[in-house]
Amino acid sequence: MQQKRTLAPALFAVLLFCSRTAFAQAQEKELDTPYVPTPQAVVDRMLDIAQVKAGDVVIDLGSGDGRIMITAAQRHGAKGFGSK
Repeated sequence: MQQKRTLAPALFAVLLFCSRTAFAQAQEKELDTPYVPTPQAVVDRMLDIAQVKAGDVVIDLGSGDGRIMITAAQRHGAKGFGSK
């Protein structure tokens, strides 16, 4: 049991180092396409046109910052699913 406790901090340190390294590499990678957020007025109008209401599920693939799903939940009581 003592050996497992000794290895846990070392394993945590290795995982932390690897994740920080991967994050740093991801930040340095140039994007293939630019990220352009949808203006909030456009999000509001899209959800109004779609007549989103409580109980609906809004799916937004490539959701970026999630503003469409967040607005659907806050203004209309809908649930949402998105992916980057």
